[in-house]
Amino acid sequence: MSVSEANPSEHEVLRRQRITELDAENAKTKISEFKARIEELEKNRAVIVAENAELRSRVAKLEQDIVELKKEFESKKNRKFQEKCILIAQVLLGEELIVEYCPSFMRGLELDAFF
Repeated sequence: MSVSEANPSEHEVLRRQRITELDAENAKTKISEFKARIEELEKNRAVIVAENAELRSRVAKLEQDIVELKKEFESKKNRKFQEKCILIAQVLLGEELIVEYCPSFMRGLELDAFF
Protein backbone atom coordinates (compact mmCIF):
# COMPACT_ATOMS: atom_id res chain seq x y z
CA MET A 1 0.00 0.00 0.00
CA SER A 2 1.43 3.31 -1.01
CA VAL A 3 1.30 6.62 0.83
CA SER A 4 -1.01 8.07 -1.81
CA GLU A 5 -3.50 5.28 -1.23
CA ALA A 6 -3.46 5.83 2.54
CA ASN A 7 -4.00 9.57 2.21
CA PRO A 8 -7.32 9.38 0.39
CA SER A 9 -8.66 7.06 3.04
CA GLU A 10 -7.35 9.26 5.83
CA HIS A 11 -8.60 12.31 3.97
CA GLU A 12 -12.04 10.71 3.68
CA VAL A 13 -12.08 9.95 7.41
CA LEU A 14 -11.14 13.56 8.21
CA ARG A 15 -13.76 14.85 5.76
CA ARG A 16 -16.48 12.71 7.35
CA GLN A 17 -15.34 13.74 10.81
CA ARG A 18 -15.55 17.41 9.82
CA ILE A 19 -19.01 16.87 8.33
CA THR A 20 -20.10 15.25 11.57
CA GLU A 21 -18.71 18.19 13.56
CA LEU A 22 -20.48 20.69 11.30
CA ASP A 23 -23.72 18.73 11.57
CA ALA A 24 -23.40 18.79 15.37
CA GLU A 25 -22.75 22.55 15.37
CA ASN A 26 -25.67 23.06 13.01
CA ALA A 27 -27.91 20.99 15.26
CA LYS A 28 -26.83 23.02 18.33
CA THR A 29 -27.55 26.25 16.46
CA LYS A 30 -30.96 25.02 15.38
CA ILE A 31 -31.75 23.84 18.91
CA SER A 32 -30.79 27.27 20.26
CA GLU A 33 -32.95 28.96 17.64
CA PHE A 34 -35.87 26.65 18.43
CA LYS A 35 -35.50 27.30 22.16
CA ALA A 36 -35.50 31.06 21.57
CA ARG A 37 -38.56 30.74 19.34
CA ILE A 38 -40.33 28.61 21.95
CA GLU A 39 -39.62 31.22 24.64
CA GLU A 40 -40.94 33.96 22.38
CA LEU A 41 -44.10 31.98 21.63
CA GLU A 42 -44.63 31.22 25.32
CA LYS A 43 -44.41 34.94 26.13
CA ASN A 44 -46.86 35.73 23.34
CA ARG A 45 -49.16 33.00 24.60
CA ALA A 46 -49.11 34.46 28.11
CA VAL A 47 -50.07 37.87 26.72
CA ILE A 48 -52.85 36.36 24.62
CA VAL A 49 -54.18 34.36 27.58
CA ALA A 50 -54.29 37.53 29.68
CA GLU A 51 -56.02 39.47 26.90
CA ASN A 52 -58.47 36.60 26.42
CA ALA A 53 -59.32 36.59 30.13
CA GLU A 54 -59.90 40.35 30.03
CA LEU A 55 -62.12 40.04 26.96
CA ARG A 56 -64.12 37.23 28.55
CA SER A 57 -64.64 39.42 31.60
CA ARG A 58 -65.79 42.31 29.42
CA VAL A 59 -68.16 40.04 27.50
CA ALA A 60 -69.66 38.76 30.76
CA LYS A 61 -70.13 42.35 31.96
CA LEU A 62 -71.75 43.35 28.66
CA GLU A 63 -74.07 40.34 28.80
CA GLN A 64 -75.05 41.33 32.32
CA ASP A 65 -75.65 44.91 31.16
CA ILE A 66 -77.84 43.64 28.32
CA VAL A 67 -79.96 41.63 30.76
CA GLU A 68 -80.36 44.68 33.00
CA LEU A 69 -81.25 46.92 30.05
CA LYS A 70 -83.84 44.40 28.85
CA LYS A 71 -85.40 44.36 32.32
CA GLU A 72 -85.40 48.15 32.44
CA PHE A 73 -86.89 48.38 28.95
CA GLU A 74 -89.60 45.86 29.82
CA SER A 75 -90.41 47.77 32.99
CA LYS A 76 -90.64 51.06 31.08
CA LYS A 77 -92.76 49.41 28.41
CA ASN A 78 -95.13 48.07 31.09
CA ARG A 79 -95.22 51.46 32.77
CA LYS A 80 -96.14 53.18 29.48
CA PHE A 81 -98.85 50.61 28.87
CA GLN A 82 -100.21 51.22 32.36
CA GLU A 83 -100.17 54.98 31.81
CA LYS A 84 -102.07 54.59 28.54
CA CYS A 85 -104.64 52.38 30.27
CA ILE A 86 -105.09 55.01 32.97
CA LEU A 87 -105.52 57.74 30.37
CA ILE A 88 -108.10 55.68 28.48
CA ALA A 89 -109.98 54.99 31.72
CA GLN A 90 -109.94 58.69 32.59
CA VAL A 91 -111.27 59.64 29.17
CA LEU A 92 -113.96 56.95 29.18
CA LEU A 93 -115.06 57.55 32.74
CA GLY A 94 -114.42 61.26 32.88
CA GLU A 95 -112.98 60.86 36.36
CA GLU A 96 -109.60 61.28 37.96
CA LEU A 97 -108.18 57.92 39.02
CA ILE A 98 -106.25 57.09 42.16
CA VAL A 99 -103.43 54.88 40.99
CA GLU A 100 -101.26 52.62 43.10
CA TYR A 101 -98.24 50.96 41.62
CA CYS A 102 -96.81 47.82 43.16
CA PRO A 103 -93.41 48.00 44.81
CA SER A 104 -90.30 47.97 42.66
CA PHE A 105 -89.60 44.31 43.41
CA MET A 106 -92.74 43.53 41.39
CA ARG A 107 -91.08 45.36 38.49
CA GLY A 108 -94.20 47.41 37.84
CA LEU A 109 -96.15 44.46 36.49
CA GLU A 110 -99.30 45.14 38.49
CA LEU A 111 -101.46 48.20 38.65
CA ASP A 112 -104.42 48.97 40.86
CA ALA A 113 -106.71 51.82 39.87
CA PHE A 114 -109.55 53.04 42.06
CA PHE A 115 -112.47 55.17 40.92
